[in-house]
Amino acid sequence: MRPAVVILLLSVALVGCDPVPKQTVAERAAMEIETNEALTISHLRSMVSAQIQARSLNIVDTDDDRRGEFLFLDELSGARPTRTPGKGLRIPLLMNAFKYRSSGGYAGVHGYLYRLFLPGPGGTWVEAGETDPDESETHWRCYAWPRDYGGTGRRSFYVDVDGTVRAEEAPGLSGAHAPEADAALGGGDDGKEPVWAPCDA
Repeated sequence: MRPAVVILLLSVALVGCDPVPKQTVAERAAMEIETNEALTISHLRSMVSAQIQARSLNIVDTDDDRRGEFLFLDELSGARPTRTPGKGLRIPLLMNAFKYRSSGGYAGVHGYLYRLFLPGPGGTWVEAGETDPDESETHWRCYAWPRDYGGTGRRSFYVDVDGTVRAEEAPGLSGAHAPEADAALGGGDDGKEPVWAPCDA
């Protein structure tokens, strides 16, 4: 059978077939949000593991009491040296993407922005600079929120030293509108749904 005839027969056969259904724009957008949120939970789980590892290895010990302290985001990612001179990470404990900053100065990965805080002097929380060594041995907290609320994600996430990742839909958190360090204080956990806890692993 000649090729032209085969093509003609195939064309006739396909005329009555239903076209392959295509995703709508809304369905694709919803899938992107769902994917970004799942990846963000995974990144925060990795952050919990990285902090535990860094502390147990005593990578940072600014008061030299042989009790490891938790690390800033730039330290975990290898974007800058750790606070303790002469020590450091042989390899970063977070994926390379966390080294880079968005225009607002936040780490941006898979449609989400991140802020990690350690206890600072006088009961403050800081993202860099001087820390309270004793408090930094036992506390840290991190937030992740959509770069574009409704576009790259809907839920915002929070995790701290207890390792439980919590989520809350907060339309006010989007892009440069970032959570403050104390957003999880004073009953701020109310409404934050636990989406992963260490015992789930």
